[in-house]
Order: sequence, then structure tokens, then C-alpha cells
Amino acid sequence: CLFLGTALGAYRDGDFCGGDIDDIDIAIDIKYFDKMEAITESMRLHGLTEGSVFTHPLGIAPERAFTRQFNAQERVKLDIFFITPYQGKMAWVFYSEPPQIRLIDDYFTKYSTVEFYGETYNIPSPIELYLEANYGKEWRTPIHRHNWRWDKDNQAPIV
Repeated sequence: CLFLGTALGAYRDGDFCGGDIDDIDIAIDIKYFDKMEAITESMRLHGLTEGSVFTHPLGIAPERAFTRQFNAQERVKLDIFFITPYQGKMAWVFYSEPPQIRLIDDYFTKYSTVEFYGETYNIPSPIELYLEANYGKEWRTPIHRHNWRWDKDNQAPIV
């Protein structure tokens, strides 16, 4: 499903968040991680190259990034977060130093959908509770990416 800022922008604005147009975030259940080789091959076939590979020492919530450079000024980055059950919730990891395990309620057992750029995508459900859990009660107010600090502003609890 669409995840983080991509889900926020798609739902709230029907567009990418300000300053976030080159970054697409998706979440995939960890049970599909064994498909990573096929996912990587599919990305290559679509012109994306594998970038960052993050793995937490506990083995939870790995992340993979892929990029496609269109020209000197334009590129797109796709971040795939493998969400993982952890301590009775779902977890993803913000790979800062040190990595921060972020806990979120299980908004991933059923999905809502959103129309985004002419396609229908899954988004966490219920989406407004998910957005509040990640961005706080003010999630409806757009904030440019340059003014957003993941390590401080994200509301998901840190383990």
C-alpha cells in the first residue's frame, strides 16, 4: 500500500506532498520479503536500479530503495518498507543513527483505496487514524518536506 508521505499526499492533496514529488513510499508485509529477488528484477526491468539496502540488527522491518534517473534534473526514488509485527504492533524502521523502530497499530490487515494519478492504490485503513498516528492531529495542514524532521516530527512511538 502507499505509505508515509505518499499516503498522506495521495489522501489529503490528491498529489505528492510539497518537496516530496521524487520520493514514493510503499509498505509491504514482511511475509513477502522472500519475493525480494523477484521485486528487484521487476524494478530493473522497469528501469530502476537498487540503491540503499537497510537491515535492522534484530532482522525486523528491512527497507529497500530503488531509483530511476530520467535526466540530470529528474529522478524518482522508490522506498519499500517491509512492515513487521513487533511487540504486538506493526513496526517500520527509520534508518537514522541509531535506527529508530517506529510502532504503528495494525492499519494493514484491511485497506482503503485512493485514486492517485489516474490509478487506484491501497492505503492503510482507517487512513485518518493512521495519518494522525504518524503526523499528529495537524496532519491536514500541509508542511513542506524541508520543514519536516522525521527523527523529531513523526508521531509513531519509538521503541
